Order: sequence, then structure tokens, then C-alpha cells
Amino acid sequence: MMTLPPADPNAPDIYPLPSGIGLFVEAARDAMGNPVVAYYDRENGDLKVARWSGAAFAAPVVMAGANADSGWYPSVAVDGAGDVHVAYQGADHDDVFYKNTMANAQELVDDGYRIVGTTPDGLPKPEYHFVGSDTQVVLTGNGPMVVYQDATSHELLVADKSGAMGAWRPQALAGNEMEWKGAYGFFASAALGNNQVTISTWVIDQQQGENWVELFGIPVSPP
Repeated sequence: MMTLPPADPNAPDIYPLPSGIGLFVEAARDAMGNPVVAYYDRENGDLKVARWSGAAFAAPVVMAGANADSGWYPSVAVDGAGDVHVAYQGADHDDVFYKNTMANAQELVDDGYRIVGTTPDGLPKPEYHFVGSDTQVVLTGNGPMVVYQDATSHELLVADKSGAMGAWRPQALAGNEMEWKGAYGFFASAALGNNQVTISTWVIDQQQGENWVELFGIPVSPP
């Protein structure tokens, strides 16, 4: 378990969050209708999951952050076998992770590494983006799907394990248009419907002083 250092007035926290236990709370239900709650323990830098045991919540389990500061913007889902799936942002490097209680292995979904052109010498020009805000996880027949924001480029991203060898493959769903339409990915939400994942996001166009909610549908196989 990693305990965050006490506040230092001469070195203020660059992420001024309350030193609380239950930040970014998200909840889901298992096949029996019992609640499962995921949240970020700011005091210890941990992502924790607590399950209803029939009369009360069992002791929370640390899903991530034991040796790092991790667990921002968690999302939780429970499959038919009772396994818990979570997606979240690593606070140390602003990247996106996925984990489930079946394999109990953390998987890197997106580290924010981007190639944004070439240098004057013709070499690839890399940069790192802050990714993982407002993360969502949805369980489909194609496997888990993770939705989140690239907070650097203001894109709405979707990732699944359809890459080579089952690797995570992030793709921009909106915000990457050649003709800029607005900043996407804020307050992203996703839900599984009939053979489709419906995704909503708040969009803002500061230049025009406009903002709106936009919906997207991605066809998937049922779980």
C-alpha cells in the first residue's frame, strides 16, 4: 500500500483533491442484483472495490495502486460469472488501465504515446498525452470495451482488444476531425444495449460559445 505524503505548504499538491477515502465513486450490480462499488482512496493512492456480502459490504479489496498512485475515474462492471472488471486512470502518468478479478493482472490500455508528425530531420516526432479522464468499461460479446478522454487533444476514445495478439487498440471516436468540430470526451458515459454500445459525451466549442451532448452507437455482439 502506498501512503501519500502529508501536505507541504512549500510544495503544494499538483492534484488538489480532498484526502478522502471515497473519491470518484462508481457502482454496478452482479447477476444476483448485489451492488459492487469501486472508488479511489486518495489517502493511500489506491483503487478499491467493495462487494455486498448479503448483510453488509465485505472489506474492500485493493485492485490497483499498491505500489503506485492509481485509480482515478474508475468504472466497474460485473460479468455473469461474478468476476469484477475495472478500468481506470493511473494518476502517476495519466494513462489508462484495465483489470479483472479473474486474471488479476493489470493491462495497459493506452499510455498516451502519440506520433504527431516528423522532426526537421524526418524522424517520427513523439509526445505523451494525458489520457483516461471519465473512463468507462462495458462488457460485450467481443470482450471488454473501454471509453475515455484524451485530455490533451480533447478526443473521445474507444479501446478494445481487437489488435494483434489480442492487444488493446485505442481509436478516436470523435474530436480528431480534419475540420475541428469541438472538444470531445468530457463526462463520457457508456452503456450496453441491444447489440450496441451507446456512448454519450459533453462537447464544448469555446470559439463559438456553444456546448452540447452528443450520442454515438457502436455495434457489438451481445455478452
